[in-house]
Amino acid sequence: MKRKMFMVLFALLLSLSLAGCSSEGASTSKEMRDILTDAGYVLEARDADSMAYYQENVLLDTYDIDATVKELYVGYINESERWVELIVLADGDQAAVYAQAIYAEGATGKLVVVDGPVVLLTYSTDTVNLFPVYK
Repeated sequence: MKRKMFMVLFALLLSLSLAGCSSEGASTSKEMRDILTDAGYVLEARDADSMAYYQENVLLDTYDIDATVKELYVGYINESERWVELIVLADGDQAAVYAQAIYAEGATGKLVVVDGPVVLLTYSTDTVNLFPVYK
């Protein structure tokens, strides 16, 4: 019971802190892509069909989240097992809900960075450490 209350409180606080950031999606996405590219990632932008598929099959079917994917990138580092997904949603509230759903899964190994409407997913702590917790 305490864990569920903590998760709800966490989602609410994260949602409130990100609510004013929705207009920053494009610049935040660009900044994050630049950081990943500088770290050696090769990023591939996904097309509209891929974004629609992600929206329907990952967000809605898997997590029951009605959210809009604005941009979608998948990246990797050559000769390494480091992988990343960068998802730009319509606003910070949608990003917070998605992050909370991933945290609620428990021990999947997924690591999440949320900055405004941008959600970064990876399994690499090295990748997460590229992004400061507080700006």
